[in-house]
Amino acid sequence: MKSIIRYTILASLVMIFAWGCANISAPKGGPRDSLPPVVIRTTPAQFTTNFNGKKVVIEFDEYVQLKDQSKFFFVSPPMEKRPKLNIRGKTIEVQFEQMPDSATTYRLDFGSSIVDNNEGNKLNGFTYTFSTGDVIDSLVMVGQTIGAYERDSVINAIIFYYDPSQDKQQKDSTVFNGKVSAMFRTDSSGYFVADILRDKPYLIYALDDTNGDQKYQPGVDRIAFTEKRFNPTELEEFTLTMDSVRKHMVIDPVQVTLELFKETPIRRQTILKQERPHRQKIVLSFNSSDVLIDSLELKGIDPDWIIRENGTVGDTVTLWIAPTTIEDIKQLKDTIAGTMLLRRQDSVWNNYMSKEKLSFTHKIVLSEEELKEIKAKEREAKREQKRQPRQRQEDTLPVADSLITPVTIEADSAKSKAKNPFNFKVDAANPLIPSNNIVFTFDFPLRSADTARIELYHSTEVKAATAQSSTAASQKQEVKVPFILTKSPTNIRQWTLRADWKANQDYRLIIPSGTFTDITHLSNDTLKSQFRIADPDKYGTLIFKTIKDTSDKNSYIFELLERQKNSYKIVMRKVGVRSGDVLKFDYVKPGDYYLRIVEDSNHNGKWDTGSLVDRRQPERVRIVRDGGGDKKFIAKERWEVEEIVNLKNIFEK
Repeated sequence: MKSIIRYTILASLVMIFAWGCANISAPKGGPRDSLPPVVIRTTPAQFTTNFNGKKVVIEFDEYVQLKDQSKFFFVSPPMEKRPKLNIRGKTIEVQFEQMPDSATTYRLDFGSSIVDNNEGNKLNGFTYTFSTGDVIDSLVMVGQTIGAYERDSVINAIIFYYDPSQDKQQKDSTVFNGKVSAMFRTDSSGYFVADILRDKPYLIYALDDTNGDQKYQPGVDRIAFTEKRFNPTELEEFTLTMDSVRKHMVIDPVQVTLELFKETPIRRQTILKQERPHRQKIVLSFNSSDVLIDSLELKGIDPDWIIRENGTVGDTVTLWIAPTTIEDIKQLKDTIAGTMLLRRQDSVWNNYMSKEKLSFTHKIVLSEEELKEIKAKEREAKREQKRQPRQRQEDTLPVADSLITPVTIEADSAKSKAKNPFNFKVDAANPLIPSNNIVFTFDFPLRSADTARIELYHSTEVKAATAQSSTAASQKQEVKVPFILTKSPTNIRQWTLRADWKANQDYRLIIPSGTFTDITHLSNDTLKSQFRIADPDKYGTLIFKTIKDTSDKNSYIFELLERQKNSYKIVMRKVGVRSGDVLKFDYVKPGDYYLRIVEDSNHNGKWDTGSLVDRRQPERVRIVRDGGGDKKFIAKERWEVEEIVNLKNIFEK
């Protein structure tokens, strides 16, 4: 409703906050004070006009204190000098450090910073409003904040209202430097009521303020912004009611929805770290994911030996040094110097190529076990020296010097016998879901993989008659199975073994020693594994049939979700979905699931966040809903559940 009385809304909010604080339990020893402080008087009175004083006094029915005021308390619109808050008995004095602007409506928002002195009961959401002009600005707008990808309610987010004239900053620095017209905070359900607005258009921003400083930090805080302007007099009417069960307000319809995202911060490219954790491994860490290396040279290293691996985030580059022989590895120096041409940016963001000097040192760090072994050998050497006949001092080397080389060699030898340093991880559950296959991730890139030595067998039961009985008996028979072992196109250390897996059947995998050899010239020990392919009768199937829309040029990502407390976990995922496609999720464990759909407008197979600088919204995401909230899809053993998905309707809501 375009002219909702501000006082009615305030009363409703006070009721909600009172509900949120009440605690009816009474521990032994008498009733416990569970009620928040009550405001009995304000000086000047609430909604005072023509205010020209220097302080506001708020009186309560009991002694109070302030908790986390720097985080929760703010003035709307903000003042250059923050008011001082002083506790005096049962009162809070707000002392203004500067005179408020003329003809302006102000709102002092205390959040949940006011608590009683004894039990710490919070007075949530108390606000004090006054005007330095003749009227109180009282137009109202309501909205909600949700995570753009997570689809969660964002509580305690700060809502900023700006005059559109403030939105003319280069690279959109409005949220950094623009003058705020009004500020508000979302409640425990992500809703907000903006109630001191004027009859004019606004640009709206939302900030999920991580550290409570009310300042936006790119890459740390989540942010949202509106592309169009909103005038409270031009919006659809709404109703505001109280949910007595969940104890929060319910708004219908929501006038403004702000979807918060964490943008990738724009930083001038610099090198943060140069590391060499292993003799054949170099790691370069950058402060931005947009890494462009034009050329790289390492002194004494053949360029053909260098294998580059980009980190998953994109701000890390790993250089693997892969000499052709063991002798070449032994000749690697402890310190390697080099240069590279790196794309950087000047003060006005123009790109240029910068020649960077590099230096990498590898230091051998001994483990506690290795140190103990060395000390034990030193003690044994000393005892042996005492048992030997005395020699002339000039013919004897110091004990420490005489032990350095043999002890180091023997320790390495002992370690190699105890454990093969060649490491890799096998990602394969038992029973194995056929579509998952078997994934190997190695510590180092492989030099060779002799797949001809790998053996994969499928165990089957055959009927055979015996001499003692004419009845056929079941016997196990192994059949060699063809397979394919391929390297991942995105991870040079990851390989996948695929085969034509038969459901509910047993398999045996043998990988002999020496099958895999990595760039350090180390090889694997023998690996033997027996596993079973999952039985489809113990799982459910969820089928989603999308309605064909010839005008829809987007692709989509379908994510099957499992609820975990207040968040979702991705269980299965399908990319490259187009309208009209039929998706089949097989081998779904019995349970309750939800469906999240990402509108993949650039067809890159992942959700892309937004950019405040480029005024680009994040790719749209929706969780399929029904009338009561997120829609639940139930998977049961041997059941197929079909659902019609209208992508156009889902994304229009």
